[in-house]
Parts: sequence; C-alpha cells; structure tokens
Amino acid sequence: SIVADTVIELSQKLASAAPQGFNNSFLVTSGALAVEAAMHICWQATGKRGGIALTGAFHGWTVGTRSISSFAPFKYGFNNISGIAFLPRPYCYRCPHKLKYPGCDLHCAYALEDVIKYGGGYDAAFVIMEPIQGFGGHITPPSKEYFKIISDICHTHGLFLIIDEVQTGIAKTGELFASQLYDIPADIITLGKALGGGMAIGDVMLNDSVIEKLKQNYVGGSKQTDKIFYGTHTMDPIIAAAAIAVLEYVEEHGLSERARRLGSHLTERLLEIQKNSKIIGDVRGPGLYVGVEFVKDRETKESCVDGMQKFLEYAKNHGVLFQAGGENYCVLKIKPPLTIEEKNLDKIIEVIDDGVKIVEKEM
Repeated sequence: SIVADTVIELSQKLASAAPQGFNNSFLVTSGALAVEAAMHICWQATGKRGGIALTGAFHGWTVGTRSISSFAPFKYGFNNISGIAFLPRPYCYRCPHKLKYPGCDLHCAYALEDVIKYGGGYDAAFVIMEPIQGFGGHITPPSKEYFKIISDICHTHGLFLIIDEVQTGIAKTGELFASQLYDIPADIITLGKALGGGMAIGDVMLNDSVIEKLKQNYVGGSKQTDKIFYGTHTMDPIIAAAAIAVLEYVEEHGLSERARRLGSHLTERLLEIQKNSKIIGDVRGPGLYVGVEFVKDRETKESCVDGMQKFLEYAKNHGVLFQAGGENYCVLKIKPPLTIEEKNLDKIIEVIDDGVKIVEKEM
C-alpha cells in the first residue's frame, strides 16, 4: 500500500544515511515520544526497570523524559519514575571533578562504573545522553574516546546506549547525525524536530543487535514484539513523506557541508570577539550548533546573569532573537536555520559583537 511504502521508504533512507547497522526505524510524532519509546524498548529487552542519564540533560516534557532530565525547575510539582541515576556530564569548562582534559584521563566517562555499581544504576537498562547537550548549555564532549568508554562500560554491564539526537540530528553539527561526527557506537538513536521540516515528528532508530536482543529476551505477556509502543499517528505516512522530503533537500543542497562552512566562519568570528571581551568565557560547538558562555570574570567563571539579560534585550531590539540555556541561563544558544543567508549570519555576529561591548561598558 501507499501508506506502508512511504514509511518503508523513510526507514530505508534513514538506514542508508545513518551509522552502519541502524536498519530499523519506528516513527512517532515528537522527540519526547521517540525517547519514551526507546526507554520502553530497553526495558522490554532487558527486563530491567531503571536507567542512567547525565546531569544537565533535557529529553522532553513527558513523565518519562522529565524523569531522565535533570533540571530541577522542570521536575518540581510532577511525578517522576523511579530507578533513574545520574552521571556527571563532560563539562570541561566547569569540570565537576575539578580536573583538566586530557590530564583527567576522561574520569567523567569511567565514573559510569561507579554509578552502575554504587550510585543507583544497578537496575539500569540503558544510558541515555545527548551527543552535545542543547538546553544544558551546548556542552561538547572532550573527545571521541569519551563515547567509546561509555559504550564499552554499557555493554560490559548489559545496558543499551541511547543517543538522543532530537536537537543535534539532521546536519546541524556538520554531519547528518552528530553520532557520525563523534563516531559514537550507539545502540539506539532518537530523532525529532528538524527531521519533519515543521511537521510533528519523532523517530527511533535501532541497531540490528537491539532487535535481536528484543526478540530473544522479550519480557511481558505476549511475544508480539511489535506491540511495545503505540500512538494514534505512529507510522503516519504524511509525516513520513515530510521527512523524506527533508532528507532529500538536505542532500541535494549540501546542507551538512554548508553547516560546516558557515559554522567555521561563525566560530572563528566569535573567538575573535572573545579575545577582546571580558565576559565571554567559552565558545563551543561544531557546525551551526554553537554556545557562548557569559561570565562576570574569566578567572572565577562566575555566571553573568544580569549581563546575559541585558544582552538578550539589546539583541531583540536590534532584530535578533536568542535563547539562553545552561549554567544559570548564561549560555547563548546560536542555532540558526541551515538555509540562513550569509548576510543574516553576519548580522547575528555583528549584533553579538556590539551587544557584548555595550554590556561590558554597563558592568
């Protein structure tokens, strides 16, 4: 049927574009539902009931995804599922272990062993992480080796590694998937947002090994492994058609390469601004997925809360809307459309340059 053909075509396109072995897709209507489905799959395949997430994580607004997100304001007043443990994130600029890379020997990755054995992760079915934390402040990992260590520990203890690419997916980082940028040996990848080009969408991509384990170890009252997760518009052909169009457009117009090229220009200019600034503490992120952390003092790294608010107001009054996230909402998030005109990107850079100077004068 046309319905099945469209969904299958999307699955095939994703499989050909994704890291090797991801030949299975499950289509839903939001990134949060994709993450929920991924969690359900891990629980059903392992018989375990817990999970491990990162501090600073944000995965969605449902009960399950709130539970694996770590920002306290998102959790107050809501029930959370039990059995979720948290691993300190690889925040090199503000290392939770007070170490410096590479002399740290990636302590933040090896700490997963302790979380599993002693920190509440003993019943975990999965570790979930964003390849680059979005709302958490565009926190980039120190190296590809970080993810390999995490993956090795996961597999030693029988956990799946879920990589949440709802924000990073579809060319933002300069590769179609950030998993490709960092060679992440993931078991499950979740997608959303950009994949639909404005349509409500989410997708769970499963490595072949996950499917095999799911078939072997299915836990529940039925052996029907296709009955794990449902929604009214699960496998909807209309959103599948939209996603196909997005993937074709990204490929035909070379948007991954464009993100690398424009991102390189953006980062280069931001680093120049930083050299002459007292309040820009850190510039980080690949492609068009960049974070700029504002601080009062570059030595103490005290967050520049008032300065950020003044900057956001200045930018708004000069035609550019930004969102802040991360540490005390002092990380400027720069994620323009992949199709942004270069003159508009230069306008953004100009507003940042002028706004930072004005904020510094008023401090």
